[in-house]
Amino acid sequence: MRLVAFEMVDRVLVRDEIQIARQLQRDLLPKASPDLPGYAFAHSSRTANDIGGDYYQFHRLADGRMAIVVADASGHGMAAGLLMAIANATLHIALEIDPSPVAVATLLHRAIWRIGDRRSFLTLYYALLDPATGEVEYVCAGHPFPLLRRASGEIEEPALGSFPLGMRETAKPASGRLHLAPGDLLLLFSDGLFEGV
Repeated sequence: MRLVAFEMVDRVLVRDEIQIARQLQRDLLPKASPDLPGYAFAHSSRTANDIGGDYYQFHRLADGRMAIVVADASGHGMAAGLLMAIANATLHIALEIDPSPVAVATLLHRAIWRIGDRRSFLTLYYALLDPATGEVEYVCAGHPFPLLRRASGEIEEPALGSFPLGMRETAKPASGRLHLAPGDLLLLFSDGLFEGV
């Protein structure tokens, strides 16, 4: 009888810890769309498991530029959530040091590589938007390419591929530029979209 009672207590504790971790992960995601004159943002997230590795964020920089991040930690469950929490903390530091796409990706890579577990890696699409010009600088590391629907209806995949962050000792995330014109739509997503379908 005591074994059953101890097992019940353990299950309740684990359930409570998972609920706390799920709430902490929700707190890492934006609660509202950013207010940026001339631009409209929409976002959505739904975790397949109790805790997942998908992440996205918007950061308005002091100079008026907007940092846009979409990432996905390897695996599922608690391990992916912990990796994403490390990436979130590193991202905030990186944005203060140097928000340029290559610098941010490099610092994220170093943090993940130092974990030491080669099964831990992070896909990343990080874009830095200049709202005054519509110019976007980006890096893409193992992440699904975004889709860009031009106002004319033409569809583009404006990205180059590279390995995810944390997979190899040195990271060389693919970088590039694009221009957003009035009426263009940039769609960023994680592989959870494909898994959901």
